[in-house]
Amino acid sequence: MSSTDQPVQLRLPNLLQNWPLERTLNPHHTAISTASTSWFTSFTPIPPLILSSFTRFNLPLFASLVYPSISAECLRIGCDMMFAMLLFDEISDRQGDEDVRRRGGVIKDVLSFWSWALSISSPSASKRYISSLETYIDSVVVEASDRSSHRLRTTEEYLSLRRLTIGVRPCFDLIFFNTNIDLDLPEIKDSLNHPMVVSLVDIAVDMIILTNDILSYNVEHSRNEDAHNIITVTIRERRCSIQQALDHVGEWYHRLQQQFLVLFNDLSSLSTSIHLEPEIKEFIQGIGNFITGNIAWHFETERYFGKHGLEVQNHKTITLLPRKTTPTPSHL
Repeated sequence: MSSTDQPVQLRLPNLLQNWPLERTLNPHHTAISTASTSWFTSFTPIPPLILSSFTRFNLPLFASLVYPSISAECLRIGCDMMFAMLLFDEISDRQGDEDVRRRGGVIKDVLSFWSWALSISSPSASKRYISSLETYIDSVVVEASDRSSHRLRTTEEYLSLRRLTIGVRPCFDLIFFNTNIDLDLPEIKDSLNHPMVVSLVDIAVDMIILTNDILSYNVEHSRNEDAHNIITVTIRERRCSIQQALDHVGEWYHRLQQQFLVLFNDLSSLSTSIHLEPEIKEFIQGIGNFITGNIAWHFETERYFGKHGLEVQNHKTITLLPRKTTPTPSHL
């Protein structure tokens, strides 16, 4: 944008329109936030710039919003996990695939929270979580490789990778820690693998992808870091404007939302003919809470909208940020 251009105003989709689940904050937020932040800031290899950024991101708030009903012990694991995962995400966003692998030592140090997680989770829940986390880390290396090679993915190619790099599945799996459930029990497996439950989880993942990509696009575009974003993919494939892409993805989001709510209401109903174990119903409710909390967090922290998040949430209008002409320097 040149100095003579008028600022470009963009309208964001109303992601909470017709959404029945209300924002709720975990009652253990204050105490756990203090403990988890102190733990994370004790790692000396983490540069001050990253520590400053993470303070603005307020990850304990994120955990307390997406996990409003879990115990204090589980919330602490959730907070520590968010710090570890976002550290890896921030590193990988600015590194090539070899650099991401090289930085693995820092991540391993931060992942010391896992010893705490093992003390309260069942072996089967821990195994499921570890598998999801490994898949996430491997996918982020692939994303870094895409960035190094300047690969441009189609919508389907993008989604196949983004469903992994979004890191949502390990976050969902942490919900099981709250029940100390044995996921290997036949009745639990049957409930968890029911086609309606599987479909609900898949739809939720896509809803969170679209949410994050819509709300992060302006900042990522300004930093030349928007290649791995559905808005950029849509603009390229449909040859449309940013606003048209936002509108298109917003309509897509609301179609997914409707599909999710049909499944959510059917599976949560006391009169449903589908037998689900109580722990799986708690898992389903937890996913709904996660969707709500994720949207709330984007507007309640400074990561994407600075100090104007609540204003943006109210009027749904943003000004397109100028695009930087030089790459954003690495944090590490």
